[in-house]
Amino acid sequence: MINIGLVDLDTTHPAFFAALLKGGDDLRVTAVFDGGAVQTPEYVTQFSREHGIERICASLDELVSAVDGAMICSQNWDLRLDRVRPFLEAGKPVFIDKPMVGSLRDMDALTALAANTRAPIMGGSTMRYADELVALREKVEGLGGAVSAFASGPGDLLNYGTHVVEMITAYFGPRVEAVTHIGGGRSHLFRLDQQGGPPILLQLSSGRVEAGNGTVFAVTTERTLEVVQPKAGWTMKASALKALTRFFREGVAPAPLAESLHVVRVCLAAAESIRTGRTVALADIPAGARFDGTAYTRDFARLGAWQGDGLSARSTYIV
Repeated sequence: MINIGLVDLDTTHPAFFAALLKGGDDLRVTAVFDGGAVQTPEYVTQFSREHGIERICASLDELVSAVDGAMICSQNWDLRLDRVRPFLEAGKPVFIDKPMVGSLRDMDALTALAANTRAPIMGGSTMRYADELVALREKVEGLGGAVSAFASGPGDLLNYGTHVVEMITAYFGPRVEAVTHIGGGRSHLFRLDQQGGPPILLQLSSGRVEAGNGTVFAVTTERTLEVVQPKAGWTMKASALKALTRFFREGVAPAPLAESLHVVRVCLAAAESIRTGRTVALADIPAGARFDGTAYTRDFARLGAWQGDGLSARSTYIV
């Protein structure tokens, strides 16, 4: 049995992951550490009791010594490097929940840390594992391939927008070269230009994050339009569990770190295009570009967004 530690119980995702791992044979969440940014000690105790977690650690160092690998679920992406570093330095594999980071600086630092420690990293949105995407790709390839695509999802540009961009990246690969904001208002529309791939119309902030307002993905071929928008949620649990099991058992991530970070880079370019009104190449994002994770988490906790009641904070983009 591989012992997994959860870091920060800020969102609904730790409960999802704890239950998911119970469905397999190799992984179990056996310890947690929570920094208190969103949840109370009472919540942590109750969470541990409900999920059969044996140990609540008083420090991150204690958790590192208690487990074989970790899942970082902090809402505040500005803390991700501090949360990840001790596990990687100990040579232990780490899964980083979406969004993996929120700035170019942290992307570079995480890449350097991974190279220096050579410890395995996996991360991003579970949208990557949706069975519907695999089936859609196979169908579209049988129809001659995509000539254009449309993807849409609710919420802010980074925390929830990551899901939509992850879906695009999982389908086409990390091909986006430039982002152009083409419309605003109550939602945002972007054109994504891809290297060696068809153009994509991306809609973010399409509404509130709540049941019935999920993501949609549409692909046009020369012969037809194929659309997927599952009403009861995307089918991904079995595929996600398989990917996580292989990662923690063998150290093999389903996507290279650079591809996972490509998702963040697209979100940063989208925000920069809104700010400037220009097309923004991913290679030309300002060095100081970032989304404010601390401010987002403060609003996230204040609004009770972690309860999944349809409330969501707005990500603040800073240059």
